Amino acid sequence: MGTDVYSSARLTITEEQSTAPTFKEIVDRLLEIPELDEVDASDTPFDTVVSALMSTMYEATGTDEIEKDGDTFVLSVSGWGRLRGMEETLRVLADAGFVGEIECEDEHSDRWRYRIDDAGLVHRDAGETIYTGGPITGVWLVQMQHPDDSDLDHVAVVGAEQDAEPILAGWARRDARELIERGELAASRIDLDVDDSAFLDRWAEVGGVKWDVYQPK
Repeated sequence: MGTDVYSSARLTITEEQSTAPTFKEIVDRLLEIPELDEVDASDTPFDTVVSALMSTMYEATGTDEIEKDGDTFVLSVSGWGRLRGMEETLRVLADAGFVGEIECEDEHSDRWRYRIDDAGLVHRDAGETIYTGGPITGVWLVQMQHPDDSDLDHVAVVGAEQDAEPILAGWARRDARELIERGELAASRIDLDVDDSAFLDRWAEVGGVKWDVYQPK
């Protein structure tokens, strides 16, 4: 069923991109997202974007704003409720030329963010607390670099050191798949199906990333 989430969005787009001939056509794709059944497209494309963002957040908690900063438009929206169609919405906005972030915090105080980078890619950056059901022997921090230096590190908290390896391997496989899909890594250079230990050894060579598992002092 999910949990209620407080979300705060700040997205920007240049005036040149917002006046491109294809801008309205791309924005209108928001109307095709099944979860967004209350989007108002009766006004400007900017108003359609704001309406879509408010719909993804379920219920607005503040006054939405569209401001001009030089040759850049800044959209600010916040809301509360169960998220709907967020990643699909952001992919459309990325295609339209928007960049920026949506900060999220749920009712259990878990935090993450969605982010559209300058290359038009949508990311979900999060810190995770993971409990596998086994005995808790302490508090261990698990941290891995992202292959893109502009991304946040992957971070998790676990209750036993042996829980770290599958988490690290999961992050590494996800990052490797993303690089392969973007054409930045040849699929032949890494086998996604080997065991976790072997995969991490290879990922250190191919991805050039480092990771650590440690107890806070």
